[in-house]
Amino acid sequence: MNQSRELSAGKRRGLQVTANDEALFTILAIDHADDMRVTIRPDDFESVTHEEVVAVKARLMRQLAPIVSAVLVDPVYGLAPAVLQDALPGSTGLMLCIEDGNFASPQRPSRTVDGWSVGQIKKAGGAAVKVYFHYHPDDRNLAQAQEAFVAELVEECRHFDLPLFAEPISYGVSGAERRRVVLESGRRFSQMGADVLKAEFPLDIQAEQDEALWEQACRELSEAIAIPWVLLSAGVDFETFERQLRAACKGGASGYLAGRAIWKDGMMLDGQGQEAFLRETAVARLQALTGLVNKYGRPWTNFYTASKVAKEWYKE
Repeated sequence: MNQSRELSAGKRRGLQVTANDEALFTILAIDHADDMRVTIRPDDFESVTHEEVVAVKARLMRQLAPIVSAVLVDPVYGLAPAVLQDALPGSTGLMLCIEDGNFASPQRPSRTVDGWSVGQIKKAGGAAVKVYFHYHPDDRNLAQAQEAFVAELVEECRHFDLPLFAEPISYGVSGAERRRVVLESGRRFSQMGADVLKAEFPLDIQAEQDEALWEQACRELSEAIAIPWVLLSAGVDFETFERQLRAACKGGASGYLAGRAIWKDGMMLDGQGQEAFLRETAVARLQALTGLVNKYGRPWTNFYTASKVAKEWYKE
């Protein structure tokens, strides 16, 4: 069992706001930027307008946000409908991504969205920051650049007192190598100061079908890091993600931060078709996933102890 540690007031509040009443994360991801155009209109994605993407994200939030603990959005398409158009209810946490996802590549260091920062996220009312970046511990040139990029964000999040969800994405890994790379990446960014790890599934499930071994690999990840972790869906189909999430939570995960596995099947439908899909299929999917998390997940409060309250603690 990992030893718990203290958490600052702002970061603690950020985790409270983005988790449910069981201190577990059931977070809907709709931060996908230009790649959502491909989901909406695969055969002619360049014709999808900015306004269409904003409308889809607003529709996703209005239908699904009330039943999750938080929603992850981007500043370009998702923030305006979340806040200015009231698509995100006040009872649901707001998490914002900071990376320029359209620039992300295993061939170059990551960067933030132009004109966007942790300070801007704080001003916008964000409860937490998420950063996605490609990472392989053996590719030292890019790894060092990515570590420096994340280290700077760790310091900014400490300054603005917001929790940081770190999402290292592996590349160039074979089936057998995936387990080591995911575990080592998680260990490094846990030590670096991230508050929650948004993790890939630590096995290649095409090469390994034994779900008992899935759970064992997830438990190894839990033992390798000193922070809570949530499972990302990586675009797999819903049935696969549901099986992965069960193994992850049995192995020590604290929930999910997932998007496409939940909603991508309905994006090519027209407006009314999307509404029906989200209202029926996507809601049922989220309810099933949340049921698994509540049954098997490990609360984030197991990792972060409540601080002792001194008389003038607020001055610090």
